[in-house]
Amino acid sequence: MYCRKCKKEILENSKFCNYCGTKQEYERSAKKRGNGQGTVYKDKNGKWIAEYTIGWDEANGTLLRKKRKKRGFATKGEAIAYIPNLKQEVSQQDMNVKFKDLYKKWMDRHAEKVTTSTINCYKSAYKYFKTLYYVEVAKIRTEHMQKCIDECPHGKRTKENMKALGTSLCRYAMELDIVDRNYAEYIYIAKGEKTEKTAFSNEQIQMMWDNVTNIPGLKYVLVLCYTGMRLGEMLCAKTENYNKEERYFITGLKTDAGKDRIITISPRILPFFEDFGKGEYLFFDDGEKPSEKKFRKDTFYPALQQLGIDILKADGSHLYTPHCCRHSFATMMKNVNAPATDKQKLIGHSKFEMTAYYTHTDIESLKAITDNI
Repeated sequence: MYCRKCKKEILENSKFCNYCGTKQEYERSAKKRGNGQGTVYKDKNGKWIAEYTIGWDEANGTLLRKKRKKRGFATKGEAIAYIPNLKQEVSQQDMNVKFKDLYKKWMDRHAEKVTTSTINCYKSAYKYFKTLYYVEVAKIRTEHMQKCIDECPHGKRTKENMKALGTSLCRYAMELDIVDRNYAEYIYIAKGEKTEKTAFSNEQIQMMWDNVTNIPGLKYVLVLCYTGMRLGEMLCAKTENYNKEERYFITGLKTDAGKDRIITISPRILPFFEDFGKGEYLFFDDGEKPSEKKFRKDTFYPALQQLGIDILKADGSHLYTPHCCRHSFATMMKNVNAPATDKQKLIGHSKFEMTAYYTHTDIESLKAITDNI
């Protein structure tokens, strides 16, 4: 063999040149994976991560690497063996997915896990992200979502729903490895001024009673006022859960305290129930319940307008909504002498959930409240 430096002939397999002393062999480092073959490494918990680069994106003049990961492997070999799966998933995963497409995909998957009331909150919040509909999710940052929230014309509750939606969408995008952090977590929501909820006055409720035979829609308004139901709870109430003899029915949505709760029927609205319970849904005899939007548009608002109640504020938003009936019920219930836990159970709030858990409430106690409203 020949010395790699002085080129003189030396003995075969020599480690050093006997003329110039140059070392003839290098200690080779562990073989690295070649370009395009992916990489594996450990996380802080000692688990292995398989990673594969799927492309590059330019932002502010800098190339940023786009990658897919799979975490949680116990051994390095398992992580390496999984890399081909990441390559296959690249063709199925649209890294240019738009905000509106991610929302639809997430909603299809998420809708079956939560109540109708929660889904309606998400749908309402989604409307105010309109400027992001056609923006790639991978390019959306905190400041973009923050701008949508700051420009939302509604109050703190709507903005909190927007943040909740943004957080859920970012979390889903992380599952798909479209983003590597949840940018919605950094959104700030100002306290703002607390808005006073509107309840119908005693005079307005008396007007409803005086005109209920002439304006059919008013019986639904009065049922909401004298039961404290949320609109969604009324729409989903089933006839099979109505006990005519004991004057109560079971319905409920949203919170654990609100699900499958007993609602007793005040004697004042009991005559209305002669017209109810003729179909699958307790309050609708055609077998199909209307959507909340349709009920508001076709029944609730027209009934109030026919009564002469101004339903709009100066800014065009609604002064009265079906939820105002719930506040009216709470206001009337305030004047009834009954245990606070019974009142809490009737309206389906969870503020005193531990007290409610250890307090047994029977139907007669609940009826004693509605009978005195």
